[in-house]
This record gives sequence, structure tokens and C-alpha cells, in this order.
Amino acid sequence: MTRSKGFPTPAAAIELPIDSIAPDPCQPRSSIRHDELAELAESIRAHRVVQPIVVTAHPELGARSATPYMILVGERRWRATRLAQLATIPAVVRADEISASDRILYQLAENEDRSELSLFQRALAYQRAYRLSQLSQNAFAQRCGKTKGSMSQLLRVANAQGPLREALDEGLLNHVQAARLFEDLAPAAQGRLLEAARRNGRPITHWRLQEAREVPAQPDEPAVEEKPSRAVVSPRRAAAPAARSAPIPPATTPAPLAVVLSPGGCITRTGASNERSIHIPFTHAMLSTNLRFLGAKPLPTLRGAAAQLCDLLAAAAE
Repeated sequence: MTRSKGFPTPAAAIELPIDSIAPDPCQPRSSIRHDELAELAESIRAHRVVQPIVVTAHPELGARSATPYMILVGERRWRATRLAQLATIPAVVRADEISASDRILYQLAENEDRSELSLFQRALAYQRAYRLSQLSQNAFAQRCGKTKGSMSQLLRVANAQGPLREALDEGLLNHVQAARLFEDLAPAAQGRLLEAARRNGRPITHWRLQEAREVPAQPDEPAVEEKPSRAVVSPRRAAAPAARSAPIPPATTPAPLAVVLSPGGCITRTGASNERSIHIPFTHAMLSTNLRFLGAKPLPTLRGAAAQLCDLLAAAAE
């Protein structure tokens, strides 16, 4: 769903009292970090609110006497403005009526390219909007600009339980396909991947999931510790002088991947002992395809997506 399909934004903005506006309880973003809010409040104190928020008439008639407006887009800016102790905030008022389901879809469209919403938060928001819409799943998918299959997968993610729910809730699975692969793994494999992701603080990649699928299931019985056997060395080999063994060369650590932007963009890896580099040209579409394969949501800029891919490749090599 895009804003051009039924969700136009009026252009005029007016100053509204902060206390006349209420947040939307169905907002897809369930939490806002306090440190980010405090930083934004400092910026607003210095420069005011640059981008107006979008509000609509409060859907509950009984609440309109105290708070005539409800936030459609911009709750973080509104909260930061309150924290900055400003009396008013610039806002665009939607004059048309908008249903609870469409409010959620509007907010999802606004946050589609941002990293604040995890896959699980988006899935829960689509589930709430679907239930409020009272449409068939096929009609709701068309309303959102998605296929019935992709919508069915999103709604399935919203009903996740057990380790899958934990991984989604903690932002360690960022793609529907990755969630499906994780769900199909044995409980022991799920637990190993989840604990590893928590230790290194990185999402579970598509590559790690494929690797876990190829590892045969381990027996439940504890492994019996075997005593090391004594090696048998032939007399001739034992008598060979130690000086004949070639020295082991010191291990070298390859230089890390670095991002270099050229007309098409490229990823460069420079050797530790020379100046030669391998240049791999790419476009943002190519990067996005590979990042989704690795279970990550691509960043919107070319430089950001390239750096993101480098980080994931470095993590996979560890």
C-alpha cells in the first residue's frame, strides 16, 4: 500500500496545542527509546519541529472535548515536543474520516523504510488492521498492495510462539522467509541459533539457517568420553631429526571489507601484504536482494546497504 492509493496528505499545517492531541493506542511502534527521545527533544528546543505531524479527529466522540485530535503520524515528535516543554506543535489535520484499520495501514506505510519497526511489530500491526477491517484475507491483501500468500505469511508470524516468538520479539529475525526456516528447525537447533544471536548481538542470517538445516540431528544421549589412544610411531620416523620439519608460517588476518562508492558502487577488499584490491560492482537492488537472503532489512541508501552487507559478511566469517 502506498500513500497515493487512498492516503493523500494535506499540505497546510497549523500550530496545535500539545494537550489537544492524543496518541494512537494502535500505533505499530510499541516502544520508543528514552535516549533517542531526549536527543530529539534537545534538537526541538533549539530548532523547533521541522516536519509537521499528521493528526485526525479523535475517533471517540466522548474524548473529543479533552483531546480533539489523535496522532496519525509523528508520535515520537509529539512526545519529544512535550519533553521539551513546548506549548504547541505544527500539525497537518486530516479532514476526512479514517477507520481504525486504515489508521494502522497509514502508519505502516509511513514506517515501511525505517528500521524502528521489527518484523514482529509489523506483523502484529497487520494482524490488528486485518481484524478491524472485517475484510477477507484476499481483499485485505489487495488493500495493502500485497499478495495473498505474503499476507498469509505475515499473519502467521504474528501468531508465533516459543523460541520463534522470542527471536522475533528481540529483533533477531528480520525477514519472513528467515522466520519460516527457523520455525522448521528442531527445537535444539532453534535454541543454539537463538543463544548465538543473543551473544553476538546480530540477527540470525539466512546463511546460518541453511547451515543449521544441513546439520544432522544429534542424539539425546550424552556422548561417552573416550580415552585418547596412544599413537604408534615407527622407529625410522621417530629417529628423524626435528630440524627437517618446515617452519609453520605465521597466520595472517585478511583486511576487513571496506565500502567504496564509484559510479555504480563497489565493495573493495584490500590484501594485508599488497595494494591490490578486488572491486565488485553493485546496485542498490543487488544489495537489497543479498541482504534479504541473509535475513536483514536493507537500509534505504546505497552506502548504508553496502556497509550493512559488509558487516553481515564479516559476521558470517567469524
